[in-house]
Amino acid sequence: MMLSDLPPAPKRAFIEERRAPRPGSNASGWSGVGDKIVARRRLSIVILETQEVWAFEAKDRLSFVHSARGRFDVDLSLLEIEELVGRAFLRVHRRWLVNIVNIRELQRTPDGGGGLWVADSHADASTGMRVPIARDATRRVRERLLEGTIGLRHK
Repeated sequence: MMLSDLPPAPKRAFIEERRAPRPGSNASGWSGVGDKIVARRRLSIVILETQEVWAFEAKDRLSFVHSARGRFDVDLSLLEIEELVGRAFLRVHRRWLVNIVNIRELQRTPDGGGGLWVADSHADASTGMRVPIARDATRRVRERLLEGTIGLRHK
């Protein structure tokens, strides 16, 4: 039998294979087009791995991505970013979308609000950033962070 005698592979199977997650891809639920975020810093294009991203911020009609490497401009709105990243990121405030894998601490304040300390897992205690949590989102954020954990009651 020659190679030319074999029937062609169905195109549909090839498309489904290409859409399947790659081995080693982000297992945190990233459902975007790829595993990288492309942003701008002045005249440069910056490429970030999704695991590096701490948070996305909307401010004054602009959007930014924060990481240990700095703050960079992105061309998408926070709503568009949220639709692309799915459950890998958590909306904690109307202006903030946070990468769940980089949340290190939930800080509550007496007024019912709070904040998150976001940092890389290998970073020292001074490297990171505080992200505010909207008062009406505090309970939802706490419940989401405690999903699948042990040690505290899930009130």
